[in-house]
Amino acid sequence: MANNKTQSSVTTLDDATPETQAASAAAAPESVQVKGANHDAELGGKKVIITIHSSNEEGGQEAVKVGLNGYMYLIPRNKPSEVPVEVAEVIKNAVVQHLKLTADGKGHTATDVPRYAYSISAA
Repeated sequence: MANNKTQSSVTTLDDATPETQAASAAAAPESVQVKGANHDAELGGKKVIITIHSSNEEGGQEAVKVGLNGYMYLIPRNKPSEVPVEVAEVIKNAVVQHLKLTADGKGHTATDVPRYAYSISAA
């Protein structure tokens, strides 16, 4: 059995450079819409341009999947994408809850924080 090492390579997250990150962002797909069998054919028709920014969280570099009324959207990070206003509303309403200890250390307070950092402009 022959080993051909020229056909394989090992990479890690530490191998990423600003140039390779920019190249991968440029290669990201446009927003993709997948229509399900029970989709709602009557979304509002209005569109907006949304850019979902990357983050340092787990999965924060991956495209964002949004499902709405039988439609599934795959929105790439750091790239302006045209989507229906209803999809932008799903992103706006996506929150996570962060817990913080109180000053006395005996309890906690909950704060709702937006799940995604994003920018929206008119289409």
